[in-house]
Amino acid sequence: MEVAVTELGWLLDILRRHGLTPDEPGWRVTLAPGGSTDRTYRVSGPDGEHQLTLRLARPGLRRWLRHEADVLRELAMIEGACTPRDVIQITDPALPEGEMLVHDHLRGEPMALRELPAEARERLGACLEVVHRAIRPGYMVWPSLEVREGTRADAFRARVEVLTRYRAAREGLAEIDARVDALRSTDLPAAAGWDEPVFSLLHGDLSAGNIIWDVGRPTLIDWEFARDGDPAEDLAYLTSEARLDPEQLADIAEGYVAAGGEAWAFARLPVWLPLVRLDAALWWADYWLERGVDPLATSEVRARMG
Repeated sequence: MEVAVTELGWLLDILRRHGLTPDEPGWRVTLAPGGSTDRTYRVSGPDGEHQLTLRLARPGLRRWLRHEADVLRELAMIEGACTPRDVIQITDPALPEGEMLVHDHLRGEPMALRELPAEARERLGACLEVVHRAIRPGYMVWPSLEVREGTRADAFRARVEVLTRYRAAREGLAEIDARVDALRSTDLPAAAGWDEPVFSLLHGDLSAGNIIWDVGRPTLIDWEFARDGDPAEDLAYLTSEARLDPEQLADIAEGYVAAGGEAWAFARLPVWLPLVRLDAALWWADYWLERGVDPLATSEVRARMG
């Protein structure tokens, strides 16, 4: 989708004020393709080449944009983190929430993880290990940035309870209560590390559109849902959204563990799978409910409800 340049000239004005683009004709801003929001834009020069990527804050959630900026600056200092570099945080009263993130445009495109060669999936596993290497003292439950103390089992149970905040859950979509009750009764054995108070930085939204591939090398983008938690949750969400089969997941695990990642995270992954699937289904259900569409008539919800 491309928005008319005249509608986005105000963004160019902001970039010029902050010295990020020259005051000359031919520069344009377009809405980035993909995704479900209108908060990510691409800036191209007179030659048509993309130069910058812009990200605006969600309405009322400026603190999350700031959190995303902090996370990206932290990861930029870590070799092998596979994240955007040179992230700039702009404050300007003309912006909807007063702030915006800017970084160099990344070469490459999202690709279906199932269709990539094994070595590419292994590289992604190694990238995720670097992210998860950032140890945290506790866990967060979106949309709060509060750090809670406890064990991985506590984090799992807290994530189960937050499912009920969705409008679709409150309205009883497809027997959600029964699904949540089943998750509440999930066995979390200590042998798999559930009783340990050890947490990591998570990407939080490892869908295909948030992984850019350039000559077989991944870069993780869109860190707005970054939070602290059990790395197995990140791995489970990736597995679910990419619909990886056991052999393809084994490629991720090989790269992850070879880079120093916790092997037991893959033992906890199957326990997280039904939770992250339901969480994603409810997110999409609320998205469509807000637009007056029956969620169960959409592929996004049906695919995740199973």
